[in-house]
Amino acid sequence: MKRMKRLLFMVLTLVVVALCMPVTPVKAAKDNTKAFPTAIRSYPGSSSYTSFSLSGKKTIKSVKPSNSSMIVKVTDRNYYENNGTVDTNSYTIQTIADKAGKYILTVTLSDNSKKKITVYNYPSPIKFVKIDGKNYGYLERTKKKSCKIKVGLSSGYTIKSLQYTYNVKVKNESGYTTEERYKKFKNGGTIKINHQQSVYKYSSSSSDENYSYKSENSNDSLFAYTHVLITYKDKYTKKTETYSTYIASVLCK
Repeated sequence: MKRMKRLLFMVLTLVVVALCMPVTPVKAAKDNTKAFPTAIRSYPGSSSYTSFSLSGKKTIKSVKPSNSSMIVKVTDRNYYENNGTVDTNSYTIQTIADKAGKYILTVTLSDNSKKKITVYNYPSPIKFVKIDGKNYGYLERTKKKSCKIKVGLSSGYTIKSLQYTYNVKVKNESGYTTEERYKKFKNGGTIKINHQQSVYKYSSSSSDENYSYKSENSNDSLFAYTHVLITYKDKYTKKTETYSTYIASVLCK
């Protein structure tokens, strides 16, 4: 009887201790929803894309432009639900208009609510990209090791940063690959022209008493490319935009 009392006392003690222990609050899951855009940039004669997420199970019923000069279409939807919880509900809208100007997109959702997106469809602010003082497209099949780059923007735009790309060949346990890297430079400054083409090689094999296999994959390129990234603040959307342009190609025999 005394043994049973001691056992009961120990159980009650454990229960009291458990109840008195502090409880760590459960944090709400982070909301990774990409904000619905209110203003986007596009360029006359070129198609433009904008992607965003909707809350819950909402869907898009229609998208209408304020002017028939702009063509708009929902081109992509990505939806994933797990045990009744919506993890992904994203859309992509594509637009194109030949006529410059400001357009308003009215997006009607499944609950009949409406959202608006302002599309600023104006020419690119990139006035010129000069290579070694000359205003032309790019250095084709060049043997140069370096060149000077000068960028000019239209009035009202501000350059935030300038970068150029180059490749680095990296070995790994299965072969090798190339990594594209970026380096900043000053406007009017000198950059190094990339002479490393994009390459890739992967091999693996295995064998035992009952089964064996061997796999080899490789990829090479005849040219190595260099391109410049121009990051600027757009005067219409007030957002940071990045323009990429090729400036050189190198023949890699």
